[in-house]
Amino acid sequence: MVFPPFQRKGYGKLLIQLSYCLSEREGYIGTPEKPLSDLGKVSYRSYWWWKLMEHFKIHQGHTVTASFLSSESGIAIDDIVSTLYTMRMIRQYRVTEPEFVPGEWYVRIHRKIIEHCVKNEFGKPPVLLLDKSQVRWTPFQTRSQFEEQNRQVRNERRASKSQSVTPLPTPPIDPFHGSMRQNSQQTPVYG
Repeated sequence: MVFPPFQRKGYGKLLIQLSYCLSEREGYIGTPEKPLSDLGKVSYRSYWWWKLMEHFKIHQGHTVTASFLSSESGIAIDDIVSTLYTMRMIRQYRVTEPEFVPGEWYVRIHRKIIEHCVKNEFGKPPVLLLDKSQVRWTPFQTRSQFEEQNRQVRNERRASKSQSVTPLPTPPIDPFHGSMRQNSQQTPVYG
């Protein structure tokens, strides 16, 4: 959060860059937080445009998927779709076509689209840029290490359960358990 006296100086986008840098080092796609306010969403969307425009310039003239852009940029697929959908730059094909997978989002990157975005100042670089080499933080565990550790724990639990657990014998059914036992002296009333 950036307090009002320090807003509009680039600190918000610097913090966004830092959060994406930390997520990248941990091996996660996306950011550890989502924007809570409308102003925060505007800042995040501006950051997403900037990162996506960098990749559009690299892949100009191609059709790419949102999942490809996500893995390249570190931005979550939902955020890419919400950013590009407002400009009708992304499309999802529901029918099976030879070159398209149904349900996947596709972006066709034409030179005219990039020129239009640059002209309207989409993807303008932030005032303050984060130097990732100066961030001196390493995660305790990356995502791949965490998943490997969980996989090993699950495998150990499965092996120990199958070796040590024996089924308990089923207890005999007591027909006089509960209210029947108390009323066994009386004759049953039907009706």
